[in-house]
Amino acid sequence: MSKLLKNLLIAALVAPTIAMAQHVNLDSVVATVAGEPITAQEVQEQITTNIGILTQQAQASKKKLNLTKAQEEEIKQDSFNEVIQNRLMVNKAKNLGINISDADVNQALNNIAQSQGATLEQFKQNVIKQGGEKGWAALNRDLRTDMIKSALIKREVEDKVTVTSAEVDALLSKQKLGKDNPIPSTKGVEASHIFVAGNTAAAKKKIQGAKARLDKGDAFETVAREVSEDPNTSVNGGKVPVITFDNGVDPAVRKAVENVNSGTTTDIVPTKNGFHIFKVGQPTELTFSLQDQEKMARAALMEQKLPAAYDAWMRNLMESSKDLVQIK
Repeated sequence: MSKLLKNLLIAALVAPTIAMAQHVNLDSVVATVAGEPITAQEVQEQITTNIGILTQQAQASKKKLNLTKAQEEEIKQDSFNEVIQNRLMVNKAKNLGINISDADVNQALNNIAQSQGATLEQFKQNVIKQGGEKGWAALNRDLRTDMIKSALIKREVEDKVTVTSAEVDALLSKQKLGKDNPIPSTKGVEASHIFVAGNTAAAKKKIQGAKARLDKGDAFETVAREVSEDPNTSVNGGKVPVITFDNGVDPAVRKAVENVNSGTTTDIVPTKNGFHIFKVGQPTELTFSLQDQEKMARAALMEQKLPAAYDAWMRNLMESSKDLVQIK
């Protein structure tokens, strides 16, 4: 599941929340941006989403979220500011002629559904089951807003950040890479995995249950989606980046997948982080040409520069748009 989708659905799934304020009519207008109203309901939804994200982060660390009154007030103010910023960005995009069509939104929703092994209708019904019709409407609205913001940021920030060839060469030289330091090719294998974190008896029992399902004939991809605790791969049926046969891979993993026929499902593989089951794919060989190195270096430099560029652009947007914001 994408980070965006997680954020949009968290409120319906796990989030306790805090009220924007006592005795506030959620239909009341709390601000306007370019004459367009912002209701207390919109701010409350952002508060709920932000609390949900914090709750999930706490749960991932096996902690309970306990907020002080000061922290609650800070979340309320930050959520209000987020809504204002989002509206300013949407208004800026509108003035620049940036638009996201219904077809664009539907395609994005369909892509999300497919990543979870569901049809769009199945995905829709799952969202409605958890968050009601309002949850589905909110997902559509917030997804459109996010897509508009992404298009705006690409045009106004990303496309204007430059990385020079000299900067690329300097980074490669610093890392002892480049044309004078070719990287040897690395052999590896394509693979998928089912992962259960930890080495406890409960974790072992869970991975054994997954192995029993595979032995009965359940599809590896299905079991991975339902059982695996790797959030980056479970939604894709367990597919991982290439496992390379070098010193960076766990010896137990390498031993399990090296020199194994494509299509083979391994036994349970214990590692220091937990238990794995692998489905081995085709052998492959990774090569890093000078062009590949330069591309990766350019991307790394862009990633370094973008936060500062975005912050400067956002400050300018907020400053130049002050007259468009009216707080009620």
